[in-house]
Amino acid sequence: MAIEMIESEPPYLNEEPLKAFFLTTANGTPTSKHPDRLSRGVKVFLSHCQTVAVENRATAEEILRCGILRCGGCELRALTDLLRFDRGGQGQRP
Repeated sequence: MAIEMIESEPPYLNEEPLKAFFLTTANGTPTSKHPDRLSRGVKVFLSHCQTVAVENRATAEEILRCGILRCGGCELRALTDLLRFDRGGQGQRP
């Protein structure tokens, strides 16, 4: 989802869903099309989230301590409203 937010489109957008799943499995974790445009903080955040081996992947607590989530100046609990799914299909911001 982070790559989708950065790129404004999901990886393998032009592929059929099953093929996109296969490509992700075959090619590994999708990367940014322009990694040189990402800050060091975003790169660290992505590496924490995208580690394939579960035993090496960061926990939710470790990810929440990642500095990138604090750089916007808001409290972490304020992010929950921004990340909440639009269940009513209204497309309105909280």
